[in-house]
Amino acid sequence: MHLALILISSVLLVVHVQSKDGCQHGITSLISTLVDTANKIDNRSDLRTRVSDLAQNLGNLSNQKRNTEKSGTSMGSRANCLRAMHDLYEKLQQIARELRSSKGSRNADAAYSLDKAIELVENMMERRQAH
Repeated sequence: MHLALILISSVLLVVHVQSKDGCQHGITSLISTLVDTANKIDNRSDLRTRVSDLAQNLGNLSNQKRNTEKSGTSMGSRANCLRAMHDLYEKLQQIARELRSSKGSRNADAAYSLDKAIELVENMMERRQAH
């Protein structure tokens, strides 16, 4: 539970800073890719739930961030954002490794889709480091 809370707060920072930098399209693409990935994972797999929950949390946090921006509240620093993106990147890589080690062509397809999500996060980190 503690790790889930850390991940959620980290993702919130990613969503906030990336959106503020004009990366809302990247966030939307990431959510879409994660939903697509979850749908490809075997229904009985715990990994499906983890990826699906991550996509749902990103969507919820993105909406929460928009509401927070309307109130004029600041949510984080550049360093916090980079740490959060790195944490998200690590979580996605871990799930991809688990998918590749499991059996079944559905999970292999899901791992390929998750690679796209990892690539999106890498691009977001590069963009954020450049600013």
